[in-house]
Amino acid sequence: MQQMILYMEIRLVNFFMDITIIIVSCLTKFITGCGLVNELTEAREEKRLRAIIKRYFSYGLLIIDELGYVPFSKEGAELLFQVLAERHERKPVIITTNKGFGDWTQIFGDPSLTAALLDRVTHRAHVINCSWQSYRLSEALKTSNGKNY
Repeated sequence: MQQMILYMEIRLVNFFMDITIIIVSCLTKFITGCGLVNELTEAREEKRLRAIIKRYFSYGLLIIDELGYVPFSKEGAELLFQVLAERHERKPVIITTNKGFGDWTQIFGDPSLTAALLDRVTHRAHVINCSWQSYRLSEALKTSNGKNY
């Protein structure tokens, strides 16, 4: 299975997600990194973590959006690692992030966990560095006509 990581300075992923969702079957799950970690944390507290991990394994494609905007707790990072490790080399994952790999320790906290996670998600991955300007930002700048607010 191939992985894909979209590294973007500013969130430009909507176009890619629209195309991806059209192309793939309804077995695609799109979720933010925070949303996934919150769901996993709640499932652990409610003693249904195994079922949730199994459900996330069942999706044909898992798209994790906005990884890196908010750092995770130790527990959250470990839970996300479990999901990604379970899918490693068996089911594809697309991750969008605004952080370079060197900054992922800021997201996951533990350098060892981060190294192990990066080893899995970058193995046989297509890493696409999107460095173009945000459409929303450029449109906002056009409509402000150079006015400072």
